[in-house]
Amino acid sequence: MHLETPASSMAQPVYNIGPSGELTLDAWLVGPSPQCLVVSLPTTRAIGEDEFLLDLARYRCVERGFKDSLSRHFISRRFGVEGSPQEAEAFLDQARIAAEITDDFMGVDALDLTEWLSVRMAGERWHSFIRYMQTSPNTDFVLLVRTKSKERVEAVARTVAQSGYLMADIIELYAPTGQMLAQNMTKHAALPPASLEVAASAFESMRVQGMEPNYVLARDLALRVSNELRRGLDGEEAVVAAFTSRGITFGSCR
Repeated sequence: MHLETPASSMAQPVYNIGPSGELTLDAWLVGPSPQCLVVSLPTTRAIGEDEFLLDLARYRCVERGFKDSLSRHFISRRFGVEGSPQEAEAFLDQARIAAEITDDFMGVDALDLTEWLSVRMAGERWHSFIRYMQTSPNTDFVLLVRTKSKERVEAVARTVAQSGYLMADIIELYAPTGQMLAQNMTKHAALPPASLEVAASAFESMRVQGMEPNYVLARDLALRVSNELRRGLDGEEAVVAAFTSRGITFGSCR
């Protein structure tokens, strides 16, 4: 990574953007508002997406010169397919409430649109969302979609651009690497370096086999490894025992 770029200075070891996404994010972070960013996510949750959104919002607020509370300039919510008129009004009110002092929300609005991937993006509810985007000149939109389909992600960006006249950039947030997951384990337990290397290798092998390890699993395994270390096992033995206790056949992960 090039540390002088915006995305690199924002990036933390807990989320995995990738080089191509970093270039797109560089331009987005310093561009004029309003902007739209479509973020493709794995279907598995707890892969660093919350931390990514917070860091993105913090950087964007600094770039735009906001010096007050981040809570006034960042909201994250789901925009589902179904909803009553009252819920639609409450959806719009969320931005106004976050702004507190004025009705004009200025900041980053992160919206999960995953439900819309399986239906046609049309109708009054969808068009009310587009009107909201069109009438929010001080808002940068981050649209989250959880899917393995690149075509569906592109369809969201294309539909937003066609119906809202707001061009949408696309980046992909990848699942964390085995090394990232193993390093995260140290936040929950004091693990020797040798055990981290074994854990990282095991996580990578799980991914190769089509499994989807995340930070929830990493935390649980860290606590199990810690317990095994207290029982007197060495680092590698403790990792093997922890993975096995979760029903993971460690032999297939090495």
